[in-house]
Amino acid sequence: MGVESALLGSIVTSIGGLLGIVISKLRCVYRHDDNGCCAAGTACGFSDKPLNDHHEIEIFEHSIDATPVLIITKKS
Repeated sequence: MGVESALLGSIVTSIGGLLGIVISKLRCVYRHDDNGCCAAGTACGFSDKPLNDHHEIEIFEHSIDATPVLIITKKS
């Protein structure tokens, strides 16, 4: 019974670590309309660096196989 407990513990720890990495790289952008309400939901993606409020970003919307895709880049 000791081997099974150790194996289960290592699996839970590994999954927790991977989940932590994924959550730490997830970035979301909320868009507001003129009334200050949240418009059309959020845009989410993964990045190694946080979105900084000091830099302006550009958001391009494209469609790939009828699936809308947002591309977020830093303005140059």
